[in-house]
Amino acid sequence: SGDYVFAMGFGSLMVVDASDPSQPSQIAATASAYGMFDVAIEGGYVYLACNDDGLYIFRFNPLIHEVFLPVVGR
Repeated sequence: SGDYVFAMGFGSLMVVDASDPSQPSQIAATASAYGMFDVAIEGGYVYLACNDDGLYIFRFNPLIHEVFLPVVGR
């Protein structure tokens, strides 16, 4: 999504800033979420679908210190 790459793995959703492809850097990761199988990004929100925990909805704002704000819903 734009300059950001969202990757599922190791029990969390990680966000990588790829604005400089020669030096990508991880900027955020969610708390543990197991059984992740899909992620969608739309309008400042990240939707993370998990087999075990249901649907997580996060606000995503890379311009503030905490990229993932508290869970909006689950």
